[in-house]
Amino acid sequence: MFQYYYNQGHLFISGQDYGKKNYDLLTIPYYFASNYLVETLVMSTEIVVLLFIFIGLLMYNPIAVLFLIVFIIPIFGLVYLKLKTKLKE
Repeated sequence: MFQYYYNQGHLFISGQDYGKKNYDLLTIPYYFASNYLVETLVMSTEIVVLLFIFIGLLMYNPIAVLFLIVFIIPIFGLVYLKLKTKLKE
């Protein structure tokens, strides 16, 4: 974004008011980072933590992992699908 404004030249930049330039250069990247990048980072760390828990449980008690796969995950999947369809309505 900085390169875009730099390539436009001095007349283009001086023709805009301060608030518009401030919004374009500071606020838009801040909103992008706070809404998309942080959420992606939180989701990826939660997936890594769940993977570590799953692997640890697999090493400690493989029967518990089998129980988890056969019973718990399908129940959560059904609840998720039911809530997803209700939210679409």
